[in-house]
Amino acid sequence: MRIAVTGTNGVGKSTFIESMMNTWKCFSVPEKSFRDDIKERYTTEVDADRQQTILDSMVDQLRTYGKKDNIIYDRCPVDNLVYTLYGYAHGDDADDDNITEEFVLKSAAALKEALRMIDLILFIPITSQDNINIESNLEGKGDLDVSYAKEIDHIFKALYKEWDKRGSPYVDFEDKPHVVEVFGTPEERIELAKLYIDVTGEAFGEGQIIKPDELEDLHHMNELLTQQEELTEDSRLDI
Repeated sequence: MRIAVTGTNGVGKSTFIESMMNTWKCFSVPEKSFRDDIKERYTTEVDADRQQTILDSMVDQLRTYGKKDNIIYDRCPVDNLVYTLYGYAHGDDADDDNITEEFVLKSAAALKEALRMIDLILFIPITSQDNINIESNLEGKGDLDVSYAKEIDHIFKALYKEWDKRGSPYVDFEDKPHVVEVFGTPEERIELAKLYIDVTGEAFGEGQIIKPDELEDLHHMNELLTQQEELTEDSRLDI
């Protein structure tokens, strides 16, 4: 099974993946990462060239593995679109390197195709049940801070809220991976994952994503994402 672990900075994705591999010995991680193709790993600066490089690297990685492989990806094209949306919201039209609406829609279309190569997404959100010190986890990671991590987390939640709706611009309703939220302590996250992954590394079956409560402030962005055909060249996403 091909599993992608997604979520904002500092929520413990790497620790979770390590725990997964200790729990399910049949899984491995790719030898090469998109991080090998970018110069600066920890930055809040987002530009089109960087995002395209990351997306291309992620898609190439997905194409390396098939349905019979037991592989865990640390981030996937969902993460790429989330950070692209962040860059779009904070960009400046006067800067040619910044994210444009056209680039966002192109990235969303690429995501829809890439998701066919993922079987399960495990999303680690920021919740009140977590015993994770995000501030401590972000120490030494450039200009990343808790405020930035929370903003990225909100965008993730907004995208996943639309997962099971028809007509989404970024996911094929008939051919998409299931999304499961894993939260709480590191031990509790593994127990949640066990509800969906059996001892052989196979999925138990369908379920429903657990949706957090803190999504009201991103309702407008959700509407725009699901109505991309109405967007014009002069419009901007209101995040």
